[in-house]
Amino acid sequence: MIDDVNPERPPGFEQFTTIINYVAWAAIIICVLGFVVSAARLGIAYRNGEMEGAKGLVLALVACVIIGGAAGIIEQFT
Repeated sequence: MIDDVNPERPPGFEQFTTIINYVAWAAIIICVLGFVVSAARLGIAYRNGEMEGAKGLVLALVACVIIGGAAGIIEQFT
């Protein structure tokens, strides 16, 4: 029978977790800024009869979802 496994973090791993958190926050801020800029571009383009800003808006949304999901997955493993 296999005993319960209680993995132990190596020394100094807290700094790695802090760096991951800072990078995740920076990425989310960049994605939100990209979303706002894309929304503004979409509004300007729509006023001129174009739909060019929609692609950037969708890409910014997808990036935010991926980063949010990645943060949850990494948190489960650390």
